[in-house]
Amino acid sequence: MTDPVLSVRNLTIEVMTATGPARAVENVSFDVARGEAFGVVGESGSGKSLTMLAIMGLLPVGQVRVTAGEILLEGRNLLNLSFDELRAFRGKQVSMVFQDPMTSFNPVIPMGAQIGEIVRIHQPAATADEVRRRVVDLLDLVGVPDPERCYRQYPHEFSGGMRQRAMIAMAVANDPALLIADEPTTALDVTIQAQVMAVLAKARQRTQASMILVTHDLGLVAESVDRIAVMYGGRILETGGVDAIFEAPGHPYTVGLLKSLPRFDRAVDTLHAIPGQPAMVGNRPSGCLFHPRCGLGEGRVDCRARMPELLNATPAHWVACHARGETARWATRIDVDLRQRASALDRAVPGFSESQPLLQVENLHTHFRVARSRGWGREVLRAVNGVSFAIDRRQTFGLVGESGCGKSTLGRTLLGLHRATGGRVVLAGRDVAQMNRSRSRDLRRMMQVVFQDPYASLDPRMDIHDIVAEPLMINEMRDDARVRELMDRVGLPADAARRKPAEFSGGQRQRIAIARALALNPELIILDEAVSSLDVSIQAQVINLLKQLQQEFGIAYLFISHNLAVVRHVSDRVAVMYLGRIVEVGPSDLVFNDPRHPYTKALLAAVPVLDARRTRTKFVLTGDIPNPVRPPSGCAFRTRCALAQPSCARAVPELTAQGHPEHFAACFVAASNTPIRT
Repeated sequence: MTDPVLSVRNLTIEVMTATGPARAVENVSFDVARGEAFGVVGESGSGKSLTMLAIMGLLPVGQVRVTAGEILLEGRNLLNLSFDELRAFRGKQVSMVFQDPMTSFNPVIPMGAQIGEIVRIHQPAATADEVRRRVVDLLDLVGVPDPERCYRQYPHEFSGGMRQRAMIAMAVANDPALLIADEPTTALDVTIQAQVMAVLAKARQRTQASMILVTHDLGLVAESVDRIAVMYGGRILETGGVDAIFEAPGHPYTVGLLKSLPRFDRAVDTLHAIPGQPAMVGNRPSGCLFHPRCGLGEGRVDCRARMPELLNATPAHWVACHARGETARWATRIDVDLRQRASALDRAVPGFSESQPLLQVENLHTHFRVARSRGWGREVLRAVNGVSFAIDRRQTFGLVGESGCGKSTLGRTLLGLHRATGGRVVLAGRDVAQMNRSRSRDLRRMMQVVFQDPYASLDPRMDIHDIVAEPLMINEMRDDARVRELMDRVGLPADAARRKPAEFSGGQRQRIAIARALALNPELIILDEAVSSLDVSIQAQVINLLKQLQQEFGIAYLFISHNLAVVRHVSDRVAVMYLGRIVEVGPSDLVFNDPRHPYTKALLAAVPVLDARRTRTKFVLTGDIPNPVRPPSGCAFRTRCALAQPSCARAVPELTAQGHPEHFAACFVAASNTPIRT
């Protein structure tokens, strides 16, 4: 590569552990060409973010240090720069878009002033009016509505998507040569994710900046970058053009990541999953770092004895694997197995059983009184606004929609964590929505929950045995044998019992949360974004575990998620929510294969897929969800709908049948089944 904007050469980074220094990144090398988009993927702990922080000069002082290598940005070695010199580079030649913009902005300073600060630092001759005009232009560039008004607002007044746009505006304020985006869309819905990636592409086109995209979303990489590096255990195992790697991966780890993804075009009972856990810093195996989890490494002396070198598979495709010549045949065997399982799986459209459903929700309302944004008094926020559905025993009911649509509020209302304003929640024949805590305690034992962030829901001071045993102790049913059985059932080792949550990975902590949820033998478990923060390989393990537990114990699931591919894989029936209402509901196959509501179509069109460049044009749903305190008249989706008619503003559409007795949509134009125009 001639004249790259960035060259990383033999980078090695050490971190301090309880047993001394250990290499977290080892001998990493790559180039990024001018104007190129370069992707870096891998599981948590692979060294992706640490490498990006080293490029930015933001490694924690005293805990982490670069021990070898070079980082050349436009010919200058960033590792040799002083603090003041590096500060002049950051924000000017290289900028970063962080994963969580809320923690990157000062909550007590207006957004315009914060973006203006980065302009003033690198353009000291600019006047206050010039800085203001520049910031307003930047906010307009990234699609923030009414930039003059938003200039004066604070971070908490922005939605998640708008905060990420503002972070992009700050990053491109001084036309950097290199833009690093570290998991910029992890916590965003598919529609907002598509908007953010479109904004990044627009900003890069104007500034001609190169980009490094760090993510574990392989579909996003397939749509957004030119070349890719796959990292594991602090090393690059494979690198090359994104199309070449996704079509013919050369390393078993890359194959495992790609085959772990749920797919819309193929339904299987069990996902392919990489066994075991990622290699941890300070406890990495000898030889190939991946060999303990590798389907090709069993019994190979070379794999256990020596580290493979990164060698050419083709002139532009490099692979570090002793068995790279056998990877293609091994990947084909996995594909054959998945196709056989898909063809054997009965995907008949499920109907309701004739017996009484386990859970019946009827016209449920959950309203909150909130302070007015201006003036005195309070307004009503209708978070859940007349929702009805049923869940049969042993069934998985998926619930999807953007953030702010009311999914989690609905789940918390069912659990009794929010009090219903109106309607009925009938669990096993008894109405629990209006029960007081003492009367509903017995029934609530039948319904448990697994939250999105297992670390926040596990007491960090308790050991794992006591966490799993806590529901039993509260109900005066302590049984140590039951705790051991549960830990074994979810795949936790026996020695985990006396360890604390901080000693476990995200996937292991989620298994702990599932074990605790199973303690009282519930009939229904509410899974609130339970796998959204996990890497694809660990996500596949947890999804397979959930389906296995459902078959064994007969549990029903309410599966809340914004990951549509996962919902498609696990759900028997699915409901799509928008601004507190269900706008489409029906059997999973019908909703995903023949969506009728324009909102459902827009969600599906925004999902990144591995072969997106070759099969479809990307559709980006414009705008954010309206203010739920003051929703639009008539159909709430009409302000963002490409098919809206004048009649949509006059009345709220009711759920009506869509060619199948169990498939319903709330839309005046749904019957026409008009496609979304791209």
